[in-house]
Amino acid sequence: MKKLVLLLLTVIICSCKSGAQNDFDTIIHYSITDEKALQNENNNSFNKLYSGLEAPKSIEKDFEKKLISYGYVKTIVPKDKISTICKTISNDINLKYHEVACIPMYRDILIFQKDNKTKAILKICFECGMNDLSGKFESNFNYKVPNIMSNYYPLHKILYNE
Repeated sequence: MKKLVLLLLTVIICSCKSGAQNDFDTIIHYSITDEKALQNENNNSFNKLYSGLEAPKSIEKDFEKKLISYGYVKTIVPKDKISTICKTISNDINLKYHEVACIPMYRDILIFQKDNKTKAILKICFECGMNDLSGKFESNFNYKVPNIMSNYYPLHKILYNE
């Protein structure tokens, strides 16, 4: 009987830990128009951010100031949407593997914070499906199963109130 109880507890504990644990209290959405992006096309620093293929290993200290200086517009995501966005990204978007044939244009950038500290930054190109992650964000997306594509539509719908 003790072995059965111990086995049940182990299964329960393991099953609780299997889901992605993304605990953020703030999400900030930055977006940029094509017109503003064109104004910065000769700026190498902007181009690295806007269409770069490698995320920085650490989160830059003045990242948000840099975004605003390039013309990105800041929007605080309503608190009631945070959980849905985290679930959508955790389950529908592959953060580990990318295979696209275009250069991404990261018009949308999400900054995930906990207690006013940036924990993760996710740059997204809704056109080609490419994303770039800095920091830590856990995902349940099964990228090892062939023919499963990321589903960006629910996230786009949430961010743009469609």
